[in-house]
Amino acid sequence: MIKYSIQLFSGIILLVAVMLMSWYEGSVIIENSIEWKYSTPFTQFFNVHISTGKEIFYIDYLYYSLKMNPIYLCIALMSVVYIISLLSLINIKFNFVSVKISFTVLVVLMICLLLIGIVFLLSSTHAFKLFSLVSLLCFVAVGVLYVVLKKDK
Repeated sequence: MIKYSIQLFSGIILLVAVMLMSWYEGSVIIENSIEWKYSTPFTQFFNVHISTGKEIFYIDYLYYSLKMNPIYLCIALMSVVYIISLLSLINIKFNFVSVKISFTVLVVLMICLLLIGIVFLLSSTHAFKLFSLVSLLCFVAVGVLYVVLKKDK
């Protein structure tokens, strides 16, 4: 159980670190007033007028980071997939709750990854397409994990 705990802790630390790096990377939008119109969908959704850049919602920092440099958010996506897959594996091995719940979580995760992959694949920027590719690769990896775990049970 200790090896799973170390992996889970490492995955969470990695997720927090890359999310902070991505947030920092996206905060550059404050100084880039040309991008305010095109890269702040959440701020615009709530009809907030941006005059100094301080009005931009924090989630738009992540959007801008994904749009301009998606590497950190791709790593974050892989970390989330790893954490959820690891928790499902732990549950299947040690039967903390019903095994059906773990398989259901894996199926829901696969559906979410497929939807993310399709939505971002239809985008026009290369960064979004890279994120889409990572999402679809994670979809395949979780699918393989699901088949292997289902075969063993």
